[in-house]
Amino acid sequence: MTPAVASRSMVFAFARGALTPVAAAIGIVLAMLLAAMAVWGGLSLAWWASCFVAIMLVAASQIVHRPWAGGRPTDTGQPGRRPSETNLKRDIRRAIARGEFVPFYQSLIELRGGTVVGFEALARWRHPDHGLVQPDQFIAMVEDAGLMHEFGASIMRQACRDALRWPRHLRLSVNMSPTQLGGRVAARRMLDEVRATGFDPHRLIVEITENRLIDDVVLARATLGVLRRAGVQVALDDFGAGFANRHIREIDINAIKIDRSMVQRAGALEVGNIVDTILSWSDASGLPVIAEGIETIEHARALFELGCDYGQGYLYSRPVPAPEAWQLAWQ
Repeated sequence: MTPAVASRSMVFAFARGALTPVAAAIGIVLAMLLAAMAVWGGLSLAWWASCFVAIMLVAASQIVHRPWAGGRPTDTGQPGRRPSETNLKRDIRRAIARGEFVPFYQSLIELRGGTVVGFEALARWRHPDHGLVQPDQFIAMVEDAGLMHEFGASIMRQACRDALRWPRHLRLSVNMSPTQLGGRVAARRMLDEVRATGFDPHRLIVEITENRLIDDVVLARATLGVLRRAGVQVALDDFGAGFANRHIREIDINAIKIDRSMVQRAGALEVGNIVDTILSWSDASGLPVIAEGIETIEHARALFELGCDYGQGYLYSRPVPAPEAWQLAWQ
């Protein structure tokens, strides 16, 4: 094989992007040396130009196929390869260790008197590059990384420590993800995390979504049973999406939360409509109701007149960091 053919073959082999960035860089140097040898051997300027174009293709190929860093896209586009998984898990684990995931708090209000009765902890990510990131942008990533237990424990610990500074009659409400419903062992682990902070489990409310309850009633009963016996209260979150009252009777639920989509739907707060139906059923069951998504005085008035006990929403407070929640707690 002549130097010209060898150099041309090597350059285009690297240009396909099959090698690592380091190997590609070495290949570029070797290709340039061979190209120089070819030029010294009397090859035309046109051949050298084509070789230079091939070298540029090498660099472009490596830029396109190289995973990005710093939390940006890492998908290589090649089936069966997901180089971003390791980076994702590492970044999330690091964020948990650094305390970048923090609880914000939205007040729970008694509609009759407008007084604060507690706070719901809502996770946020204080990302060093992207600022405050909302949960709908990272929860799925935490689940994909298999770190929901570590993430949930971190939020629980921080929230319990913050709640220790509130008046003792105020409750703390936290969300329990589907992956945290791991049976009695998972429930005992959660209780250990709570007790280690010094927070009284009797002041704690865990919220579980209705869809998860429907998915595995037996597992939910085992997990929540351990929590209930320790004094933790259980609220059924996003109630109304499936209206699974049959399953509620199978599990000891303390309260239900009407999904914000039910509250904000046109005509939903009129007598005889869905919210009225839910409230009538809950009254017969003896369960207090918390309405989410209250944004106007009209919402609050209509819900109270229909018999709703408690509510939360932007009318009262947006989710706020711990220092602002402390101020609201002591007002």
